[in-house]
Amino acid sequence: MGDEASERRPGWRGRSIPSLLIICFPTLVFDAFRVPLKPVLAPLPQLLDNIMIMEKFELPITSSPVPSSSFSELTAVSAGTAEDLDRQSKERLGRYVAASERDNVVQLMDAFMKYLPKDGSVRLMQDVISLDEDEKLRQLKEHLVDAILKPIQAVGGRTPAPTPSPCHDSQVQIDSLMITSMNASSCNQQAKLKNDCLKRDGYRCQVTGLWDRHSVETGKIVPEDGRTLAATEVAHILPFSLGSFDEDKEFEVENKATIWQALYRYFPGLEKVITPDTINTPANSITLFHLLHPQFGSLNITFKETDQPYVYNIVHKQANYTEFSYLPRNGQVTFRCHDNSIVMPSPFLLSVHARIGKILQVSGLKERFEKIMRSLYHPSEVDPDGSTDLETAMSDKLFILTDV
Repeated sequence: MGDEASERRPGWRGRSIPSLLIICFPTLVFDAFRVPLKPVLAPLPQLLDNIMIMEKFELPITSSPVPSSSFSELTAVSAGTAEDLDRQSKERLGRYVAASERDNVVQLMDAFMKYLPKDGSVRLMQDVISLDEDEKLRQLKEHLVDAILKPIQAVGGRTPAPTPSPCHDSQVQIDSLMITSMNASSCNQQAKLKNDCLKRDGYRCQVTGLWDRHSVETGKIVPEDGRTLAATEVAHILPFSLGSFDEDKEFEVENKATIWQALYRYFPGLEKVITPDTINTPANSITLFHLLHPQFGSLNITFKETDQPYVYNIVHKQANYTEFSYLPRNGQVTFRCHDNSIVMPSPFLLSVHARIGKILQVSGLKERFEKIMRSLYHPSEVDPDGSTDLETAMSDKLFILTDV
């Protein structure tokens, strides 16, 4: 009876803690049957926290049952065909059997298909319809999370290792990207990029209008109004980390190529706007008030395009943050160019950023990301009474911190 109760308990009792640790920490070698449990549990909080500093998790690239023809150039789809694909994809998801209570495959696929651009949504519908096995749908879901959502929500320049796509011949595209376009952007370009963006943006935050303090103090600009001076930073629309990797490490290059292949597939036309080696350009950058930068990077603030060129609706998290008090009261911003020799922030890239932010929000993953990230800044605690849910603690940290 006691053993059965232990099996039902959500905590660590009834689970093989040593085997869990061997799986998560392959370099930690010990005999699970000879090492006493107490010494193993004693350092467990430190082991959980050390997940944060592990260098990387290498994930295998697997093949896919989706025909290689699905990766050919996308052709125009009529309204009738799109409606038919929408119906078939919903029918396929309706037949999907959830693997657990936390299974969110259908919810996430629905969010992607609703908020991807039309052509990208059509591609995803075709992929969903082509996958007969539920396990393949789960793999596709993990691929979308690891290769699209996590990288754009990357924190501190860290970009997660992607789950392989179940789409057949995706490896061919990845190999092609590795050969042709995976040249790391140089951090040495940062100073020039900041200066270019400041000149283009009039030496002020494009959103709040706050003047760049350093530019004013060094005489580069004389403020023409009474706006406050503040520190500004150059913010990348698609994270700088997508173009930052060690070219000598094949696995890093391959992971980044997998991410770019997914972005190009589900945001058709993106390959004409940006590549890994053009991450560090004004088209992918904007001058922001330094407190807004992390909010933009974590997609707590996005800019939704309107019918007017360079006029955007500001979409931000409903929170009483000090930095949000500087936003325009009408909820709109007009990006202005003060140097025509420097290209403006790309509306296409801002749209990608905003769409991914919306997908994160409606799928519920945004809340999970934030909850996990908050937990990473607090030491892990393991209750000796067995009530700690180690499985969730480990899976959450591995979920957010699989790194390239």
